[in-house]
Amino acid sequence: MARNRLTLLDVVQEVLSKMNHDNVNTIDQTVESRQIAREAKTVYYDLMDRDDWPHLVQLKQLGSLSDPTRPNMLVIPQNVTVVQNVRYEKTKDADTARTFNTLKYLEGREFLDLCFHRRSDADNVITVPTRNNVDLFILNDQAPTYWTTFDDEYIILDSYDSLIDTTIQGSKSLAMVKEIPEWRSLDTFIPDMPDQMFSVFVAEVTAAASMYWKQGASVKDEQRAARGISRLRKDARKTYASDQKADYGRRRSSHYVRTEDGDKGSIRDSLSF
Repeated sequence: MARNRLTLLDVVQEVLSKMNHDNVNTIDQTVESRQIAREAKTVYYDLMDRDDWPHLVQLKQLGSLSDPTRPNMLVIPQNVTVVQNVRYEKTKDADTARTFNTLKYLEGREFLDLCFHRRSDADNVITVPTRNNVDLFILNDQAPTYWTTFDDEYIILDSYDSLIDTTIQGSKSLAMVKEIPEWRSLDTFIPDMPDQMFSVFVAEVTAAASMYWKQGASVKDEQRAARGISRLRKDARKTYASDQKADYGRRRSSHYVRTEDGDKGSIRDSLSF
């Protein structure tokens, strides 16, 4: 274990010590330890939501829907909160090398404009219903070029090549995503964060616990947390070759698909990989 990494039990013990409570041997031992363990989860997700922490950015395949009535759709994985830079393999059987398209994101209205400019009776157009049974006109003779989402659960592509696959395949997709790790309420659980973030995490949990249970702010811990966040943001940016933001062909810098704890529906415009 790295020097600064702490288990959930370590965090609870440190916070209890700062608040002058009795020590515990497990997070479930006392009312206070259970409350602090629950607050640690809340603080963790809040901390992960504050910035573009590099350790949360992953290159990941999207999920297959494998529904022949909706052959142009992919599934957004459960713990993914942001999707960017979607690519799809367009390799044909006769090709000797694998090739990928970088798909352009369209807002919902633009995607509808694209679909409805097609003739529904064309030989290469099929009608595909959305989950709300709205018909879309989708090409079935070429690799996808555009993508969107209407419900933050499924990615809809403008076309697919039925001569290669009967449906769009998740195994042929790639995307840059922000993925929030699963939280586990166990003594030995180590929250997924950089080593240098743990001291900030403990300070944040202590400040929150002091406010809720002692009815007063822990000024020192609040100051430590604020300084730590500023320092972490500065250090995190050093992991990138430059501060220039990539252009993924989208009006908004990022597309949020779920809240940090896994529920869908959060839209925040602060994140850009």
